[in-house]
Amino acid sequence: MRLLYFLLIVVLATACSESTTELNEKGKRFLDAGAYKEAVAIFNQSIAKEKTFDAFNMRAVAFINLEALEQAASDFSEAILLDSTNYKAFYNRGNVYREQKKLEEALADYNKAIQLKPNLADLYVNRSAVLFEMHQMQLAMADLDFAAQLDAQNPVIYFNKGKIFVVLDSAQQASEQFTAAIELNSQYADAYYWLGLTQVYVDNLEAACQNLSQALALGHPDAQSTMDQYCKAQ
Repeated sequence: MRLLYFLLIVVLATACSESTTELNEKGKRFLDAGAYKEAVAIFNQSIAKEKTFDAFNMRAVAFINLEALEQAASDFSEAILLDSTNYKAFYNRGNVYREQKKLEEALADYNKAIQLKPNLADLYVNRSAVLFEMHQMQLAMADLDFAAQLDAQNPVIYFNKGKIFVVLDSAQQASEQFTAAIELNSQYADAYYWLGLTQVYVDNLEAACQNLSQALALGHPDAQSTMDQYCKAQ
């Protein structure tokens, strides 16, 4: 019992002696390893010592992975109070708001992130996704066009363009965009699935079933049921 008590004191003393920078680095290692509860515990220690942008921002990321979205949003807000010039917390909080279907709040955060970091393609890609959900297709497409100028090798850009063309009832252009996404990422299950759906729409069932089959092989959750509906005779 004495030995255990001594070890406990040593552990606590070591934690107390670590600086916030050291604790944040330790927490990040847990975060990178997927040990999210352990990361939260370390960031708690860091924040107890000193409230820093990095600790709140990274603890919020851990909360996201623990599906604690309200706590994540709160931590990102704290990070913004500490440093409103860093785009990361606005971008990350925007992602949380989008997940919570708080689209106006998400849009405002993406706007601010873009103001602070205007040449990062991912910001425009995510803002376009919110605009898509808000049925603002022209603005969503404009964001994707600009994102493609910044990062032409990002398959998500072309996949999202394809979905917009589906909504706009332009099957040929949608197919071209889904195909472009697949050319950049041959393991893109969603792109195969949506390409297959688009081909179903234009009665090209042979090609549709080939792409749906590929989506199924890559683990798309809806591919089997769609194939059961359209590909029985293929």
